[in-house]
Amino acid sequence: MTGIKTMELAYLSGLFDAEGCVHLARIARGDSFRYILDASICQTDREGIDLALNLLGGNFVQSTNQKRTAYYWRSQSLKGVAAISLLRPFCIGKAEQIDFALAALQLERPRNGNLQENETYWQKVRATLTAMKGPRDASLPQHCLDWTPAEKAAYAAGFIDGDGCILCDAGRRNARGHRAIYPRLEAGTNHAGPLRLLAHMYGGSIYRSRTENNFRWKITCGSALAAIEDMLPYMLVRRDQAAVALGFKPLLGSAAGGARMSDETRRAREQIYIGLSAYKTKNRRASAWVEERP
Repeated sequence: MTGIKTMELAYLSGLFDAEGCVHLARIARGDSFRYILDASICQTDREGIDLALNLLGGNFVQSTNQKRTAYYWRSQSLKGVAAISLLRPFCIGKAEQIDFALAALQLERPRNGNLQENETYWQKVRATLTAMKGPRDASLPQHCLDWTPAEKAAYAAGFIDGDGCILCDAGRRNARGHRAIYPRLEAGTNHAGPLRLLAHMYGGSIYRSRTENNFRWKITCGSALAAIEDMLPYMLVRRDQAAVALGFKPLLGSAAGGARMSDETRRAREQIYIGLSAYKTKNRRASAWVEERP
């Protein structure tokens, strides 16, 4: 695991905050048992998973049902501890879970102690970890302010690749058949901390979603394009979507000062809207960071 670039760790930390899980797995051995760390990332695209495998080691798991194929990076026991310890300096949403799990595993449990007492202890630890996954508001962590601009952008790219969405909003058509179309970038998560960083970097608004029972961050128009452009060098999963959205950049000021928008500009906006609306990631492998695996 040596020689890993900080931007790669920042990206994977953002992805882990979005799609990662910290769990304690119960391993039975006859009449006894032990608990080990089980860290994982789940996505419907291979790029981020392959990067985690190349940099952190671990195992690859693929699960397919009638609706989709899901890919997992999974690392257990001491390798899992080493992996999340590397990610921890750049984690926000999962930082508390990582710290709690590592502290629990470091506590010495008597090998010949009462089995029921050990089981009760570990069940409490697992219950606490589960409770930490619920919706939680949070302020901007101070350690994020020490990151370089590149590290912040890499973390943001990883988080958007995991829990973000790049799209266009469209209003109702008027009597002439025209409608307002503008780009939007948003993300949702149970822990508001990562969204505070995004708002600190790029602006936008954060609100609590009643329908999804989580926190949402949203930014639109030129500010959204500036954020996408800043993250683009580090994106893996949503690079194609980001490139399509940036096609909106020369079209934003096309009706400034009350000037009438040309039909050509309207058609160009419609094409970007249709392209982003129809865009679906389908198990792509292309990536500038990821080496081909057998």
